[in-house]
Amino acid sequence: MRKKYILRTETTTLYLDNLEQKEGFLYVEQTGNLYRILDEDETELQPDAILSNADGSKKYLCAFAWFKNAEAAFKCVEHNKNIANQILTQLQMLETYDIEENDADKLETDNHIPKTYLGSYLFNYFGGDYVDDKKIVGVGIDVAFRPYKDKELVQFCAEKETYFHIEEESRLIGIRKKTIYLTDAVKVSFDRKKLVKLTRNEFLIKVICEHFGWDKLEISVADYELDYAETEWLSEPWYCGKDVCNHFMETHKDDLDITDNRNAQCPGYRWLEE
Repeated sequence: MRKKYILRTETTTLYLDNLEQKEGFLYVEQTGNLYRILDEDETELQPDAILSNADGSKKYLCAFAWFKNAEAAFKCVEHNKNIANQILTQLQMLETYDIEENDADKLETDNHIPKTYLGSYLFNYFGGDYVDDKKIVGVGIDVAFRPYKDKELVQFCAEKETYFHIEEESRLIGIRKKTIYLTDAVKVSFDRKKLVKLTRNEFLIKVICEHFGWDKLEISVADYELDYAETEWLSEPWYCGKDVCNHFMETHKDDLDITDNRNAQCPGYRWLEE
């Protein structure tokens, strides 16, 4: 008997009779994957899966997360929506918070003067402790990327100079574009002995150096900060220095030695003048 749906990803094809869908999301019980259904005008996003219906229509899907069951999946969606609405409300209440101005400041260096690029990695912390009057929510690790060409340090004037795009074959969409970032060249992890561990991806570093024509890429920790709660949903960095951060990590190893911090996310960047 012909199935109602065909779900294709880059690696698998599933023939399905039933799917659970709610408010723009679709849950696949056979795999545990929750997908967001892309709108027709979201043409800049590349789908992770394509759902074909018996009537010939198609839906393009973006992978969201894995869940044990549909109830947990859609509960998470509802929770995230509520949090997003609360964050938006708080942003609107902060008179001094200017998103456009803050973003513009980060895109380029001051006066287009070349500077060293720092990736700002974050260790999540949920212990709730305070340092002075600040409730700590994370530890920031600023990693410096220093390329060299002909023995000269290469610096940057804009963030767009630090990444590039490659094309890969895709059975879903023919060609899939992939962005390679400098920050992909290293994994930053919390380590109970070293506190901060950098693991270089030598294969990717070779790809990056060949693309830009660099001789080598040096990667090292340049700065430390603690993230503290500015509001319930917004945090700010506190540039308190290496000693304060190391002391905090030394005294909170159990709270920092979690899955989130085995491969820390890099949600931002900044510039170092040297």
